[in-house]
Amino acid sequence: MYVPDADDSLDALYALRQGAGMWASDTESTGLNQYAPGFRVRLVQVGTKDEAWILRPEWHAEAIRHLTRDAWWHNWVFDAISLETSVSVEFGATADGARCTDILSRLIDARGRDKGGVGHKLEHLGFHYLNTTSKTDAKSALVKEAQRLKLGIKAEDIFRDIPIDNDEYLRYAGQDVFLTARLAETLVPIAEARGLEKFERFELPLSERLAHMQRTGLAFDPLWARVAEIEYNSELELAEDRLERVWKVEQTASYVHTSRKSLQRRLEELGIQWERFSEKSGEPSLDAEVLAQIAQRKNDAGNLAYDVLKARRAKHYGDYIRTMFAQLGTDSRLHPNVRPMQAATHRMSVTGVPVQQFPREDPRPRGCIHADEGHVILSADYAQVEFRVGAAVSGDPVMRADILNGDDLHAATATAMFGPAFTKSDRQTAKPVGFGRLYMGTAKGIHAGMMKSDPLNCPPIGLVKRGIAGYDRRYRASIQWGNKLMAEIKAGNPVLVTATGRPLIVEKPWAAPNYAIQSVARDIFAHGINRLWARGYGEYLRLVVHDEVVMSVPADRAEEIKAAVQDAMGCTFKGIPIETEAQIMGERWAK
Repeated sequence: MYVPDADDSLDALYALRQGAGMWASDTESTGLNQYAPGFRVRLVQVGTKDEAWILRPEWHAEAIRHLTRDAWWHNWVFDAISLETSVSVEFGATADGARCTDILSRLIDARGRDKGGVGHKLEHLGFHYLNTTSKTDAKSALVKEAQRLKLGIKAEDIFRDIPIDNDEYLRYAGQDVFLTARLAETLVPIAEARGLEKFERFELPLSERLAHMQRTGLAFDPLWARVAEIEYNSELELAEDRLERVWKVEQTASYVHTSRKSLQRRLEELGIQWERFSEKSGEPSLDAEVLAQIAQRKNDAGNLAYDVLKARRAKHYGDYIRTMFAQLGTDSRLHPNVRPMQAATHRMSVTGVPVQQFPREDPRPRGCIHADEGHVILSADYAQVEFRVGAAVSGDPVMRADILNGDDLHAATATAMFGPAFTKSDRQTAKPVGFGRLYMGTAKGIHAGMMKSDPLNCPPIGLVKRGIAGYDRRYRASIQWGNKLMAEIKAGNPVLVTATGRPLIVEKPWAAPNYAIQSVARDIFAHGINRLWARGYGEYLRLVVHDEVVMSVPADRAEEIKAAVQDAMGCTFKGIPIETEAQIMGERWAK
C-alpha cells in the first residue's frame, strides 16, 4: 500500500495502471450526503488486488481524474457523485467504463443477510467469496483507534474527524481496493456461468439514469414545510394534552412521548388483556398493530388507543418534515438516493429522504416538493401493474379476461366485503385485501399489514376473510398457481426464475408469488424509465417511488409530455396490456 506525498512521483502508479487487469477504485468521505454543507472527499484509493495507492484530492486531482476511469467500484454511483461534488470529476467520466461488484453480487444473490443471504457489504462478500476478514479487522482497528483519539462512536464523526494520515484510517481505506479487485475477479466468472451478463448490461446504464435524478434533486418549499411542521406539532400537542388530561396517561420526553408504563396501566384498567409480548423484554406489545386492534373497540379502551395512534401519526409526519430539512443540500434542494436493486426482488428503493413513507391521504409532506420554475409536476404510474403482471405470469383466464374487458379487478373483494352496492371508499378499503391475496397472503397477514399501514382505518379481520373468500372464488387459477410455486420452493428448490429470466433465491416458500410478480413489475418499470430516456424525456425525471415516476416538466408542454410519457411507459407483457396513468398535478407533488 502506497501513500504518496504532494511532490512524490506517480510514475509507478501510472505504470501499474497500464498493466492492470481488474483495476479498482474507492473514496473515503466525510459523510453520506454528498450535497450536505461541509461534505468532501478526503481520500481516493486506486489499484489492483495486490497494490493500493491512496491519493489526496488536494494533491493529486489530475491523477484522480485519469485513474478513476474504467474502474471497478463497490456502489459506483455513490463514489461517482462524491467525486463530482467534491473533486470536480465529471460524473460521465467516472460512469464511462465503470463496473460494480455491488451490482454483480446482487445479481448472484439479491438477498440481504436478514433474509439468509450473503449480504452486500464488502466485509460480508469478502468473507463469503474470498475467505478473508481483512475488512472487518480493519474496521475494528479503526473503531479502536477512534476511541483512543476520543472521536466518538458514530461513523460520521470518525470519518470526518480522524487525522487524514492516521495509519489505521489509511489501512482501512486500502482494503476497499484490494477487496473490490479480488471480488471482481471472483464474481465475473460466476455471473458468466449463470448467464447474468445481460442483466449487468441492463443495470449499469439504469443506475446511471437513476443517479441523474439524485444529482438533479427536488425543488423544496421551506415555507410550506415549516407551516406543515408547525401544524403537526400543534396536532401532537393537542393529542398529548388529551391523553394526559382525559385519559390520565403520562407524557415524557422520550421519542414517542407517551409513557409506555402509564399507557399499559391505563389500558389494563380499562379491561385490556394482553395477547402479544415483546421477545426482548417480555412486556406487552404496544405497537401500531396492537393499538389499531384495540382502537376498533367501541369503548373507552378503543378511544384511548385511537388517541395514541393520532399522537404517533402527528409525531411521525412531523419527523418527515424535519428529515427533509436535515437532508437539504447546499443548493436548497433534496437529493434522495434511488437504489436500483435494493430489495430481494430487485425492486428499487429510496434512501435519505423518506419519500416512500409519505402518506397519500395527507398532502402536507408530499406538498413540500414542488416543480421547478416555469414547470409543473407530472406524475405517472402503472395502472394495477401487480394484478396485470399476476394475470400474465399465472395465466388465470378470468383475471386476464377481466383486464382485457376493462372490468374492475377489486370488485370481487369489495362485493364480498361490502355487498354489490359498495362505495368508492369501500373499494379503496378492499384493495389491500386483493393485493395481499394475489401474493397468497393469509387473513392474519393481510390484516396485520393493513393495521401497520393505516391503523386508524383498518377493517375488522372478519371483513378481510370475506374479501379473501370473494377473491378465491373468482380467481381460482391464480390461487392454484401460487400454491404450485410455494410447493416447488418447499420441495427444496429455492431458485425461482422470473418471467423476465432473473434467478432469485427465495428463502421462505410463502414469498414465492410475491417474488415472481414484484420482480417482473420492477423490470417493466425499469424498461419504462429507459424508454423515457430513449425518447428524450429523461432530463425531466425527478424521482421514482414504488411504481410512480415524478417529473418536473415545462408548463406549456405538459399535455404533450403527459401523452408521450403514457405511450413510452406502456407496453404489452404476455398478451396483457401494461397501461400507464399520468396526471398533471400542478405546482406541487400533492393533490
